[in-house]
Amino acid sequence: MKTLGIIGGIAPESTVEYYRLIVALYRERTHDGSYPPLLINSIDLKKLLDLIGALRLADVTEYLLKEVTKLARAGADLGLLASNTPHIVFEDLRRGSPIPLISIVEAACRATRAPASSVGPPRGSERPATRPGNRGRSDCGLRNGERGMRNAEPLAG
Repeated sequence: MKTLGIIGGIAPESTVEYYRLIVALYRERTHDGSYPPLLINSIDLKKLLDLIGALRLADVTEYLLKEVTKLARAGADLGLLASNTPHIVFEDLRRGSPIPLISIVEAACRATRAPASSVGPPRGSERPATRPGNRGRSDCGLRNGERGMRNAEPLAG
């Protein structure tokens, strides 16, 4: 079984939620009382936000790459960032990463494109593509099939 590494601490609440959900889904599927192998590297949120605030995106990438490398050295076979914010440099990070990385942004985009019978709209709203001003965009708010947070526009609504 592969070991998942999580870059956490960026948003402690989401780190805990990802851990809780991954464990719950694993236990739901295995029914043997075991737990999945997970590693969490809790990084310095202030340092990350300071770098992003100063628009030092190359330094953000370098910082996150160092932290992902720690996960790889600790035995992680793949990793994810437990917050949307660092996905601003995700494509650069993915290219330099020693392990495959899962984009929570891409996963959320796939979920919004799933058939309505399997994934409903966010509570209290219609599907993003049906909101006024979102015509011609994917459900993720990206235009022309572009990927990555640098190309994303906030959804109107």
